[in-house]
Amino acid sequence: MAPTVDTRSAWERAQGGGFLEVDSRSAMAEELELLEGQERFLDEAIQGGRKELDRVRGQESLKACQAARPAVVAEAKILLLALRKAEKANRKIRKLFENLHDEGHMTGSLPHADYDLGGAWNDPRGGRLVFFCKDVAGHYPELKDLAMSPLEAE
Repeated sequence: MAPTVDTRSAWERAQGGGFLEVDSRSAMAEELELLEGQERFLDEAIQGGRKELDRVRGQESLKACQAARPAVVAEAKILLLALRKAEKANRKIRKLFENLHDEGHMTGSLPHADYDLGGAWNDPRGGRLVFFCKDVAGHYPELKDLAMSPLEAE
């Protein structure tokens, strides 16, 4: 079926009751324009709400982190003390092996028992342990003395 083209003027269509068609098109266009405006308004409102949510979440997170900080500091101190103790034990074990070697003994029947902490305490060449200590000292100034002091100071 071929499409039909209405070539009548708006006046002719209005006389035949076709004015509703013209009005409904313009009404739909007006409604579309209104809806698009409302959509832009709602997008702006949502963006503003998200910004406010981020701000409030940030404030609440800061409060929660500040409240948890003393417990984190206490646990980090325990961890530093344990690492210091492990490094001291490593040094003693290495010294025992060194003494055995100095006395001319072979140590093949004595398995090594030292633990790789990722470097030595305050090693100037760095390493995982030194990085950890510097990181803790930088983020928790209250632990800086413990994290950065030499083991011999104890």
